[in-house]
Amino acid sequence: MALAAVLSAKHKLNLLFESSRRRFYWEKMSFIHYRLQHLESVTESRASMRGRELRFDPLEQQIEDAANKIADLVESRRASDLQSQENPKDDDDDDDNPFFFRQLFDLGEELSSFSEKIRSELPTTSKEIEQAWNYLAETSSTICYPRVESGELVGLKDELRQLTNWLTGGPDELQVITVAGMAGIGKTTLVQQAYTRPSIVSHFDTRVMVTVGPKFSLQELLMAVSNNLVVDLQVHSKLSDRELQSHVCRFLEQRRYLIVLDDVWHSSVLFPLEECFPKNFTRSRIVVTSRVNRGAPVLKKGFLDDEDSWRLLRRMVFGQDPRESCSFELEKVGRDIAKNCEGLPLAIVLVGKLLCRNERAVEIWKKVAEDENPLGIGIDSDSPISKSLSLSYGMLFRYLKSCFLYTGVFPQSYKIFTSELLRLWTVEGLVTPNRWPQEELSVEETSELWLDKLISQSVVLAQKKSLTLGKTKACRIHVVFRNLCISIAEKEKFCHVLKKYAYSFPRGTNHHRRLCIHNNVMLAIKEVRSTMESIAFVRSLLCLGLYHSYPLRIHLNFGRLEVVNALTIRFYTFPCQILELVCLKYLAVTYDGELPNSISRLRNLEDLIIRRHFTIKHPYGAVYLPVSTWDLKQLRHLRCRGFDLPESCTNSATLEHLLSVLGVTSCSCTDGVLARIRKVRKLGVRIELAPGKEETFQFLGNVDRRLRYLSSFKCVVSGLNSRVVSEVPDFPQYVRKLTLSGCKLPWKSIAAIGKLPFLYVLKLRCNAFHGWSVWEPCDGGFRRLESLLLDDMNLEVWISEHSHFPRLKRLIIRHCYKLHEIPLCFGDMESLEMIEVEDGRPSLAESATHIMENHRRKFGCHHLQVIIHSSWGDKEKA
Repeated sequence: MALAAVLSAKHKLNLLFESSRRRFYWEKMSFIHYRLQHLESVTESRASMRGRELRFDPLEQQIEDAANKIADLVESRRASDLQSQENPKDDDDDDDNPFFFRQLFDLGEELSSFSEKIRSELPTTSKEIEQAWNYLAETSSTICYPRVESGELVGLKDELRQLTNWLTGGPDELQVITVAGMAGIGKTTLVQQAYTRPSIVSHFDTRVMVTVGPKFSLQELLMAVSNNLVVDLQVHSKLSDRELQSHVCRFLEQRRYLIVLDDVWHSSVLFPLEECFPKNFTRSRIVVTSRVNRGAPVLKKGFLDDEDSWRLLRRMVFGQDPRESCSFELEKVGRDIAKNCEGLPLAIVLVGKLLCRNERAVEIWKKVAEDENPLGIGIDSDSPISKSLSLSYGMLFRYLKSCFLYTGVFPQSYKIFTSELLRLWTVEGLVTPNRWPQEELSVEETSELWLDKLISQSVVLAQKKSLTLGKTKACRIHVVFRNLCISIAEKEKFCHVLKKYAYSFPRGTNHHRRLCIHNNVMLAIKEVRSTMESIAFVRSLLCLGLYHSYPLRIHLNFGRLEVVNALTIRFYTFPCQILELVCLKYLAVTYDGELPNSISRLRNLEDLIIRRHFTIKHPYGAVYLPVSTWDLKQLRHLRCRGFDLPESCTNSATLEHLLSVLGVTSCSCTDGVLARIRKVRKLGVRIELAPGKEETFQFLGNVDRRLRYLSSFKCVVSGLNSRVVSEVPDFPQYVRKLTLSGCKLPWKSIAAIGKLPFLYVLKLRCNAFHGWSVWEPCDGGFRRLESLLLDDMNLEVWISEHSHFPRLKRLIIRHCYKLHEIPLCFGDMESLEMIEVEDGRPSLAESATHIMENHRRKFGCHHLQVIIHSSWGDKEKA
């Protein structure tokens, strides 16, 4: 984590330069900035050389400690400056706390010594660099883990059918497919079962299967392929790489061949092999198994469902002998154990072997079910699964490792919303825009790219996809990776997780910079609060346990806190300690009362998330944030369900950095308010209507006129017996994503939406439109629409032509029980990639199937995916 700590210290130093009025700061502290910059460069070079090494590095720990000390000093100075801004001193006061500069100077000398030491370690020739990489590859390649025997796996039927159809069907030219998935998911077993099927054996003239692994040697790989093709290996061992390539190519030229490259880590493996495998028209195939998803075409190896997980665990413990029986009590606990493995075959197999070594007693099995880490997964463990997972972690780029560890601090089965995770990465200093070669990328864009990289490496799992250009809306981390993350985070002082009172604060906890509470009830224990008070280095407090609606005392006197995430704790009175946290950047709390006007003291605040509990009946009408909210000049994201932005008292009050505003009502959409938040890109409005009241949506005119950067707009109306408006609203013309729910707009308004020139995503939910239940789009509408969602709509008849949605890629229809069918002309849309139908008439699902068949007949391709969900079972057609 040394590189992350250096980047964080450098970032905080830059913030001090920007926010301070003291001009002499740059003169006195430019030396520390230069040495941080130099140390960043050499540390990154060293990281690239040692990127795959998993051993503990004392020098890296020393660098991290020194960088953290610098960050603490700078933050302390910055906090003092902010507190004294009401009574500013002379800007040219050079004699300002010389002890502070003395400490910085000493730390700067320490950084310089680290830089020199690293420079002496770095290889000076390309040969030395190559030798270093080879050494690291060899140490990584020695990590092995047990393969699951083909007879032990269940739940492969559908995937095996897809892979077999791809191998034996399709065009005549050579094709390559990647079977991707996380470690231990059964990629190799799936391919082996297809590889040995009689239909595959008879279909191909030649079959070769070789294991590549992290250590890639072109000569060894060519020798392995050649060894599978001919018997006399000694003759070919004397050939050069070029001669081996020619030999393999000549042998395969007139044959229909199947090449399986197992466990590929680098895309560079495939490039030198292109000359070996002739691109003939004999319907030859190449299959690659990898933990890395390199894009289409990819067959993603999925997890087992709960039933298949139990079947596999039962087979591991009791075998296939029908005389072996499992009691009802054991089966009940066994199903919980299997479910805890979250569908990972390798974990189920290893847990099964663990159960086999113990007595088949309910009490013993219950202990395994209650243990969050029954396999003892950890960075210091020698178990095969720990080594396999550690290899995935070790192969990550250094700048991704901190981000990956951060995903592991969330509780088990926690649904991590991408927007929340990326903002925490940013305010924690884990993502900076200069860490990406393309300088035009913002911090938000860079963090999205980094998350995509973690997902493509199969260490983070995409749980829910957004309709917006296929971005990840929610993600999660598998339980086995989470156990590894917690182990690494504790060892590297990245984070301490607090869940149980016993051993809640082990030795060394006072040096951790993040404190995560997974059990909020712990805050009610006096001894726990007392111990928390002694932890001086905490910069982030994350209360992520189950929601607790009763009052809890929470210690917030950490003077340099930057992140407070306490949405799962209900505050009955606003905690005044928060107002003293002048370094705070991220604040998320649940509170029903009015915010104090002194909230303006949090001048570094970038994210403000206020949620109301709503146990008491919420009165209709606006509840405003304090006027001093306009003084939070660094604010970038505001989510305040139940609160509204007030009108400013001065014309100069603006929030220039504000990018998103969610949860407000139409009272926040006045011309005066919107004129002061012109750069907002995402706006979410929630309107609660009293019985019989009508919403005219006149505020949309102000939104269209003032928010020219707006790309996403969401409007949700709730309330009993609300009336239906008759006029057509002025929808924001520049919006790219539009979500409507409960608005009860007239169906004629859909024509105005179709004319929005930049609309890419449209989501229509319950009662978005009301009245006439026939939809016939107008010609020339929805010219750029790529994603359409219809959820719980009263639509009965949909009349359309293929020209109405010329760019549509994704169509999702959920709970539209009155809709008879999807227009069959959708089968004429070449751009269409996915249709999803959830719980509707049988005729609706049948129309989706007909569309897929027509699409394939017309375009001759299989990229249209049809997914049908129903209450009695799911079905997927690819």
